[in-house]
Amino acid sequence: MYKEYTHVSGNDRLVVERMLRFGNDFTTCIKAYLTAKILDLHNKHEVTLDELHEIRKRLFTKSRKLNSAISVDLNNLEKISMRLLTVGE
Repeated sequence: MYKEYTHVSGNDRLVVERMLRFGNDFTTCIKAYLTAKILDLHNKHEVTLDELHEIRKRLFTKSRKLNSAISVDLNNLEKISMRLLTVGE
């Protein structure tokens, strides 16, 4: 892909012009991928809330603020999923 979006020119001096760049989302995706790879979750398409809670406990126990924030987010996801399940019945 990069060959198609790279322009090389110059006589005395080699000039390589990149016509694509990695945005901020690329860095976030790489961090998420590497984390998933380390946790051996990179082949999974879905992760359960219980698995996310286990990961939170393993990774963020020492950081009270992060642990608390992630716990609140996961609990909010649980509430939303419970509401969706009860509506679907």
